[in-house]
Amino acid sequence: AISGVLLLLVIFFSVTQKSFLRLDNLMNVLRQISVMGIVAVGSTFVLLSGGLDLSVGSLLAVTGTLTASLMVNFHMPPIPAALLGICASMILGALCGLLVQFLTLPPMIATLGMMTSARGVAYLITGGLPIYDLPEDIKFLGKGTVFGVVPVPVIIMLVCFLLGWVFLETTYLGKNFYALGGNPEAARLAGIPIGLYRVTTYIISGFACGIGGIVLLYRVNSGQPGAAMGMEMEVITSCVLGGVSLNGGEGKISCVLIGCLVVGLLSNGLTIMQVNEYWQQVFTGMVLILAVCIDRITKIQRVKKAKK
Repeated sequence: AISGVLLLLVIFFSVTQKSFLRLDNLMNVLRQISVMGIVAVGSTFVLLSGGLDLSVGSLLAVTGTLTASLMVNFHMPPIPAALLGICASMILGALCGLLVQFLTLPPMIATLGMMTSARGVAYLITGGLPIYDLPEDIKFLGKGTVFGVVPVPVIIMLVCFLLGWVFLETTYLGKNFYALGGNPEAARLAGIPIGLYRVTTYIISGFACGIGGIVLLYRVNSGQPGAAMGMEMEVITSCVLGGVSLNGGEGKISCVLIGCLVVGLLSNGLTIMQVNEYWQQVFTGMVLILAVCIDRITKIQRVKKAKK
């Protein structure tokens, strides 16, 4: 179904806008969704386990601002600074997982609180102002291209999706994440350490946010405390469009990539058509609501068939 939606979008925008199918525009779309796609890989693990992560945008901001501050204000080499930024994001992700698992906080509350707190940390790191004059050493991560055509962020995104697919679809450990989301009690009785797995999903999400944060840092070429604000909704929309159930236990990461493409193409096509930005937000919200409705209806139909 989601592949059909993608095809319809391509056909519609190709017919109505001659510049849509140009190679430079398509590469631009892929570059625009690259950070969202990287983060969506981590969020897929959380959703499959029956969780929810609303803090991803703020973790991106923390990673970017901390890395930028270490490089510019403390003259730390780019790679160690980037690694520390990623570690900070993973630690914050782990904290969310611990709150959910051991204090039994609802995932929405735990990650919503982290979203607000982490955003505040990003502003504290920068003093509310962007950090400029970044070193050029790893600038290619955000603005480089391969063969002069394919953006490096797109390569990073595809590698993340490939690793996620291999882990979830071909390994025993990956199947355990599905089991945790499908039936936690059955997973526990089967000997799966559900606490460890649940916390791990948030650490993976934090790691993905860290990678995405570094890419975004060099895409905008500055540490922005307000970066990626609202990205959590785009990520959730992409995952749900890709068939990942909000109840956990269902979904394929390969389809999440298609969901990211749908969100990116919709935004790009509407921009080319010069649709007002506020209307674009309306359409994006409607797509999320529609995706969740389809998810719920599908779930209800499956339950009815099972009872028969």
